[in-house]
Amino acid sequence: MITLIDRAKANGSLRADFVGEDLVLVLIATAAVMHATQEEAPEAWRRFVALALDAFRCHDASGLPAPPSTAQMTRAMIRLAAERGCGERGPGG
Repeated sequence: MITLIDRAKANGSLRADFVGEDLVLVLIATAAVMHATQEEAPEAWRRFVALALDAFRCHDASGLPAPPSTAQMTRAMIRLAAERGCGERGPGG
């Protein structure tokens, strides 16, 4: 993932201040949009992703606030997975 981000920055298609944790944030947000709109507007997530991708393109823009650390994002993902029961093993598993 980081190699892809670095290559996109190097060729000028991704803003210089984008970091790997930003991708995790987008994935979490996309999952939330999908969950909230799954019945009424199941394709709404596609618009959200398109808007996010456009925001990450390299262009003259103001700086971003500091990103969360890898440790913070790891803890957040572990907590989210536990809250949703992801990774739990059933009987005999």
